[in-house]
Amino acid sequence: MTHDAVIQIAHAEAVKRGWPWVGPLLVEGRRQFSLFGRRSWRVTTNTQYAEIGSNVHVQVDDATGQVLSSDYVPAQGH
Repeated sequence: MTHDAVIQIAHAEAVKRGWPWVGPLLVEGRRQFSLFGRRSWRVTTNTQYAEIGSNVHVQVDDATGQVLSSDYVPAQGH
């Protein structure tokens, strides 16, 4: 799966759930275990302000393109 395809899948998930999509993005490839196992991607939005929230996190299976998990962390109150 390409970097761009993962971003498109994650963006579609955010739109479907009504979550904001704000850059910059962080796209990380991961393996279930360090040297083998299922490969997945994790996309995080709004990484410039990750410490205060308003972040979408979507994990995508590399082989199938299926969304494995997704969540939204709203902005933290002051």
